[in-house]
Amino acid sequence: MGSGFKTFTAGAVLTASDVNNYLMEQSVMVFASAAARTSAVSSPEVGMVSYLTGTNVVEIYNGTSWTAIVSAGTPSYNFVSTLYLTSTTTFTKATYPWLRAIRVKCQGAGGGGGGVANPAAGNVAIANGGGGGAYAESFITDISGLAASVTVTVGAGGTAGAAGANNGGAGGTSSFGTAVSANGGALGTTQAAAVPPAGINFTGLALGATTATGDITIVGEDSQFGHAPDTANLVTSVGGNSVLGRSRRGQSNRTGGGFAMAGFAGQGYGAGGNGASSGQNAGAVAGGAGAPGIVIIELYA
Repeated sequence: MGSGFKTFTAGAVLTASDVNNYLMEQSVMVFASAAARTSAVSSPEVGMVSYLTGTNVVEIYNGTSWTAIVSAGTPSYNFVSTLYLTSTTTFTKATYPWLRAIRVKCQGAGGGGGGVANPAAGNVAIANGGGGGAYAESFITDISGLAASVTVTVGAGGTAGAAGANNGGAGGTSSFGTAVSANGGALGTTQAAAVPPAGINFTGLALGATTATGDITIVGEDSQFGHAPDTANLVTSVGGNSVLGRSRRGQSNRTGGGFAMAGFAGQGYGAGGNGASSGQNAGAVAGGAGAPGIVIIELYA
């Protein structure tokens, strides 16, 4: 083994001992992965330095293991890739042997909007939109303390209330084990027909989800009131927004009120679906489905 750093001069004879004990130890070895490095260097020596192109990490061998280079005693995390999970699955940390930290983002699903029955002459009906799902986020560095396999649950969007006097469905909860979770939005309720303007504000709006666990938590938005100043003008109840989704604006304005509008589905992830609306004798219509949830996991080496 070499004894310190050696500077080579022009014309110097480069011996096998110099190559083995100085030149190789004074170089940064480049490998695609830790596995490729282990295959090439089965018996590393203290002080060897390598760069892994697959994870963009520089590591040094400390006599026991390869360790990422740190600055001023503080670990530096290198972003590698992102997992976008849209269905329930299992996160297995052994799949990523180089893993040192993860950022988990959970978006709960949106609630579905209610449907309405056919209003009689002189009446209108406006169901409530669904509430927006909550959002939660955490940066997890204790990878050794993380379970070998973690259940990742992705909340399903609330079902749309069927045509008629039917409520929508509540949005499902999205979670990463018990460490990070975000509840789904409340369901949008159907509303009985009423005579405008007495029924200008239809009651019972759906609340956005407020329950979440994580370093950062954000509640979902409540749905908005629908209203009908008269039988000729209907404004639908819009579902609640979320951090990763938006509800589509929907409004009907037809002379005589003989117009029905089904609720629009929530957009993106976690937004509530709109409620249905119908003018006098315009028919029964369905509400809009809530947008599904999502779990996003950023991987750091």
